[in-house]
Amino acid sequence: MALRLRSSFLLLLLLSASLSSNAQNIAEDEGVLSKKEYARFLGISAGPTYQVFHDELISGMRYEKVGGAVAISNTKINDVKFTELNFQGSYLNMGRKSEELLKATVQQLKATMDYRHTYKLALLDENYFDVRAGMLFSTLFCHRNAKHLPNTGDIYEYAIALGLTGKIAKQQTFRGRQGYVILDLNMPLFANMSRPGYLNHSTELDPESTTIKRIFANNRFTSFGRFFRFNSRFHILYPIKNGNKLRFTYQWDYYRMKGDGDIKVFSAEHTFLITFLFNY
Repeated sequence: MALRLRSSFLLLLLLSASLSSNAQNIAEDEGVLSKKEYARFLGISAGPTYQVFHDELISGMRYEKVGGAVAISNTKINDVKFTELNFQGSYLNMGRKSEELLKATVQQLKATMDYRHTYKLALLDENYFDVRAGMLFSTLFCHRNAKHLPNTGDIYEYAIALGLTGKIAKQQTFRGRQGYVILDLNMPLFANMSRPGYLNHSTELDPESTTIKRIFANNRFTSFGRFFRFNSRFHILYPIKNGNKLRFTYQWDYYRMKGDGDIKVFSAEHTFLITFLFNY
């Protein structure tokens, strides 16, 4: 009987300790850690975007549009490493400001994938700042369809790149909860890219041409000379219960690409995203 009471008492102590620990985790927004002591978050994002491009293959005029963008991400962080895999996409019917009778529009599908792998640097006061730097692997794909230009208005371009990334985070208290203000910068250095070789006029393409052939027809390895992209993001990270978080992001993404004959495209976007980060 005494042994049974002792066992029950120990079980009650363990249960109480477990509940106390769980309540502390919720109160301090620590969340769930993996077996390797990583905090992991699955992020789902959506928000408005304003995009502009000037593609010499289509027109000498600038096209622009306000629309929506979505993203999904997976992040892992501990005291040393921070990794993030982020997919983002948008589909906009871009228009141009023109006095011409023809109100030409261009359908644009844009998708990016960015993988960031960084390590903590011993810079600034580590009690308030978290500074990390590392490598960036990114892909960019864009399809523009200008229906007023038969055949040659169907444009595919891509870039697969390696580069550098860095981020700095500062602790910030929001209504008694410890959050962060974060700035990250990302820049590819070397890329494999492709742009079409045809100009913006009505003509017949090779009847044996396929979408895959057109995408990879002029691929080459290059650096800043033919492909340049700069991505910057400003985040406010707000903790909620059970380790989950809300993230408010402003992103500026710009790229420039040259095809055959130095036919260029310039593209920029201003995007605001609200992200729910699910701690798992």
